[in-house]
Amino acid sequence: MLICVICLSESALGKGIQTLTVEEGKTMTIKEETLFIGKSIVIEPDATLILDNTSILRWKGDSTEVLMGDNSTLFLNASRMNTSVIRGDSVRAVTFDNSDLIAEEIALHASEIRSVSSTISSINISGEGRLIELQNSTIEGAHTYLKSIFTRIEGSTIDSREIEFLSAEYLSIGKTTLLGNVTVGDLFETSDALIKMRDVYLDWSAFTLHSNLPLTPYNTFTARVTNPADTPMAGIEVLIYADGEQIGNASTDQDGKAEFNLPAATIHDGRGQVTFINYTAVVHFTNTTASANFTLVSPLTLTLREETAPPEPNETSTPTIANEPESSATTSKTPDVADVTPAVTLTRRVMGAFLTGSFIILGLTIGGVLGVIALIIKRRGRD
Repeated sequence: MLICVICLSESALGKGIQTLTVEEGKTMTIKEETLFIGKSIVIEPDATLILDNTSILRWKGDSTEVLMGDNSTLFLNASRMNTSVIRGDSVRAVTFDNSDLIAEEIALHASEIRSVSSTISSINISGEGRLIELQNSTIEGAHTYLKSIFTRIEGSTIDSREIEFLSAEYLSIGKTTLLGNVTVGDLFETSDALIKMRDVYLDWSAFTLHSNLPLTPYNTFTARVTNPADTPMAGIEVLIYADGEQIGNASTDQDGKAEFNLPAATIHDGRGQVTFINYTAVVHFTNTTASANFTLVSPLTLTLREETAPPEPNETSTPTIANEPESSATTSKTPDVADVTPAVTLTRRVMGAFLTGSFIILGLTIGGVLGVIALIIKRRGRD
């Protein structure tokens, strides 16, 4: 295969090129250039055009077109292309890698159409083929129609009034935002393609399913568990219930989060035929329980916070009555031996000894006084 590398001079850039043609069966690589096209780029059958860190622009805003022949290939790497129309039938492959494509109309029927970390802007985008893949890419335009045998869209955004994905065998859409009226389904009435949707943001009231089989999209539910101070709590079990029945459980990680991949709804053939599933998340703390009801219209994160438990009443304590009148009845209790402290026992012993000594001294004093009185009386009797 003949490979031709074009590096344009400044003079050529200044004049621009009316028509760039990649001859049949040949490969042309344009690297690190800015190329102005006045009329068209023609990629003949079995030919390949590679743009590497290159910009292809319209000459003075003229209308230009990119025409691709049978089994031809177009590859953009870190490049930018601005044209009026890009079209081709029975194309082998079209790939955009970290690139930008601006066109008023894109109409490609290719075996493979791939876009990785790229932006595609067009009024009308129509892509048909065996494989269509969008990864971390953005599509902007009024109408976007993608039809293939296998379709995979991941981490992308499509902003169009009308968005249609039809697949014959496999269609997968994950972590993607779809802005507009969305239709997904089987390419043919009898194809019964496997359709998977996960973590997709869209307006479900503007969603249409064309399929003989019901669709069950899945979304991620994240439970964030915290203490009363809003500090994440690790190792806490989160329970998930659907219609009163437990269907799952998981423990929080070091960030206090537990993730669940849950079926969001059941969708039947037709427009807006969506029935969402009602869920409840429950966390049992030591003294309290936190719960939240939710539906998964889109991926969702909820915080379940532990609340401070109210103090439990002390059953052994006697309630205090404020300003109790002196005439109110009171009940006293004679303390048991176990209720008497050593200090009280010692005090009683001291008081007993003191009283005993006092009685002895008093008795001796009285006895002495009586004895003196008797002696005086006796002496007077003798006189």
